[in-house]
Amino acid sequence: MKKLFIGIGVVFVVLVIGILFVNKQVTSPLPVPSENPEDSVLKPNYTDPDFGYTLYIPKGMIIEKQSIYSTLFYPKDQSQSQGPANFIYISVVTPDMRDSVGEVYNYNPSDFEKLTGLEALGDSVNLAFDDNPDLGQWFTYTIADEVNIDTGRVKIFENTKPWEFPAGTTENRFIYGTAENIYILGYYTGGDSGATIDPREAYQSILSFKVKSTNAPYQTTLSGEYVCLPHKDTSGPQTMECAFGIKTPDGTHYAVDFGENGDLTQFVAGESVTLSGLVTPIEYISTDHWQIYDIVGIFSVTK
Repeated sequence: MKKLFIGIGVVFVVLVIGILFVNKQVTSPLPVPSENPEDSVLKPNYTDPDFGYTLYIPKGMIIEKQSIYSTLFYPKDQSQSQGPANFIYISVVTPDMRDSVGEVYNYNPSDFEKLTGLEALGDSVNLAFDDNPDLGQWFTYTIADEVNIDTGRVKIFENTKPWEFPAGTTENRFIYGTAENIYILGYYTGGDSGATIDPREAYQSILSFKVKSTNAPYQTTLSGEYVCLPHKDTSGPQTMECAFGIKTPDGTHYAVDFGENGDLTQFVAGESVTLSGLVTPIEYISTDHWQIYDIVGIFSVTK
């Protein structure tokens, strides 16, 4: 009986050690990416020499400047004979390049207009040439989500079958605009391309993107709740005035200026809204009236 207990004890110890060993071998997943780049665990480690933007690039990546406007980042062991099939890309569209076609990677005015014309989650558009609609399956982009990048709210346009890429490849494209430039950000992941990029890491790379200066007014789209704006000082007497604005999901408040778009003022308090326009940071606002409110800027609505 004593030998039986010893035998059972040995088996139990072996099982425990085995379980611990197996658990130790399991690779811990990357943290779930935050929608707020400030909370991202991946901090910028690359600065563009031409435009000064920064972002995180996974270790071991080759940095390829296609032009002053476009840069690719990809694993160094991908085949160079056919070009990389998994990569992160950043393109900068300066004001003088807005009408250009084929000079800035993944940008032309027609595609830009079609993509930015999409509004709701799940909306799709075919970017194929009008005279060849059969190509649509390779040029269809769908709004898959919205995230915060730098200081703006940005839509994710997804293409699950990009033209001339290996089967199984997916492109995720982000369009971020400032008062100066348009930034076309994105990545291709998956497919039979040898050295691939983890889509979670590529996603966090894009979330880490920051332009050189975020103080100037910038163009963006904001989604949130239409609310009365809070005051900075809540201890003293308060005015009964209700200045309306937007409260974004992260709790940030913006005053709203509809300008000549009077038909857009029919919102009611508590309603969810999505607006496009120009944000002027509060430090650029000289009017004393807005200084009493706990806001980060004024949102001038265009759409």
